[in-house]
Amino acid sequence: MNAAATQRERARRSEQDADVTSERRPRYDRHVRRLVIALALVVSSCGPVFTNPQASPQFTYYQYTVAIPTTPLAPNQQLHLMWEPHLSPVKASAASTVQLCVALFGPWETVAALKTAMSTAGPGPSCPPKGAIVSSETLRTTSNSGAFLTTDLVVPAAPGFYDIHQISIEGEGPQTSAMAAGGIVEVRTK
Repeated sequence: MNAAATQRERARRSEQDADVTSERRPRYDRHVRRLVIALALVVSSCGPVFTNPQASPQFTYYQYTVAIPTTPLAPNQQLHLMWEPHLSPVKASAASTVQLCVALFGPWETVAALKTAMSTAGPGPSCPPKGAIVSSETLRTTSNSGAFLTTDLVVPAAPGFYDIHQISIEGEGPQTSAMAAGGIVEVRTK
């Protein structure tokens, strides 16, 4: 075919497309329509990629400590101890249960004997701990409560040096973490 014949054929097709009834659309309309549908499917399937992810909830997180007595204690003295919450700078993704207790181990005649005996690692912390001569009740709270908690502990009658442990156990089951801090208190008669 020559160039003139090709142009005539194109013109004839354009006229046919223009004269088409509404039942049959021109070819370029069909292609545009398919392109729009394909584009809409692609954009809708990629939609979650372009949206902002949902933020997971953040919880305040408190750690607890007890002020340990620094003066000698009397035999059978009742201690009124307060668990003080300390706000952690790190947020937690979930609140967890917390168990708190205080325990005394001993007595020993000297601080050196106490340190030697307590230098061997025993079983992990528990409330109440194994081997304690006396322990407080186990308090329960949540890591996001921030409440001050009080507990009572009766000092043993025997004089000597005692290892005092403050124990904090967070979580339950396989997700448990425990922390124990120790100190030395002296029980003596006046």
